[in-house]
Amino acid sequence: RCFFPPRPSAKVVPEFSAIGIDAGACPAGPRPCDAPSGQSFADLEEAATECPLESSSSKPATISDKDSRSATPETRMSGSEAAACDVGPQDAIAKYPVDEGNFAIELRRGSPREHWGLVWDSRVLEQRSERVLEKVVAGSPADAWNRAHPGSEVMPGDLLVKVNGRQGRMETLSVELSRSHVVCEFRRAEPRQPQ
Repeated sequence: RCFFPPRPSAKVVPEFSAIGIDAGACPAGPRPCDAPSGQSFADLEEAATECPLESSSSKPATISDKDSRSATPETRMSGSEAAACDVGPQDAIAKYPVDEGNFAIELRRGSPREHWGLVWDSRVLEQRSERVLEKVVAGSPADAWNRAHPGSEVMPGDLLVKVNGRQGRMETLSVELSRSHVVCEFRRAEPRQPQ
């Protein structure tokens, strides 16, 4: 553990001293023990002020107060809809290669208690230990995905093949489905017409 005296250049700021805090006792910035070997403290302080990721032309993206107030209830999304559309489908789906003829959906939920909205055919589940979709629950993350991605909807009869790139036993898929963010790969029950 390193203990350092106040820097000689640190000044006590009157606003801090009025509430009993000595600003000079805890100056901000790197300490000599933070410097990698071979680097001086002055070099470290100078490097700390430079950010290689920022340029003079970079500005943070903002939304004006006017724009945020103009959002109508029709343009706002529910938590499930926002969670389902949080990241573009190609971002997370690209992590898990999808077998030819299959398709993938990406779902997010606010908490583990929120259901995905995928109802499995219990007879097929019991007889063949496969998850075949029976229906999608309205208002669920799966429903939000379907509405946001026409042509890539998950529909009754589709077979769950992988979750987050993992396949195999029911227990393996169950563990993956317990997460708050999943990419589910399905095999279509029947070919769909392109839209």
